[in-house]
Amino acid sequence: MAGLSEQQSDGRRVVTTGQRPSMAVVEAVADRKGVEPIEVGPLAYEVDPDALNQLVESMDSGTITFPFEGFEVEVDADGDVSLATERAAVADTTAD
Repeated sequence: MAGLSEQQSDGRRVVTTGQRPSMAVVEAVADRKGVEPIEVGPLAYEVDPDALNQLVESMDSGTITFPFEGFEVEVDADGDVSLATERAAVADTTAD
């Protein structure tokens, strides 16, 4: 994957690819799983890829979060994608 990857302290990995958000999500998940993007399940099973692209491209700030392929995916207004395992994401929300 042609992007920058940075590990955050909360276990999320932020990936910047310069691609449309839907493709960035698929590539980030494939990279994290160590597989080719074609081996990742269809994003459309969780979110409409075109709607995701339009929404992110129209945002000035904020994030969109949804589950995909065992990860909690977060896409911010810049199109950066961060991933956390769903188990870690649940632990983060119950720790408060």
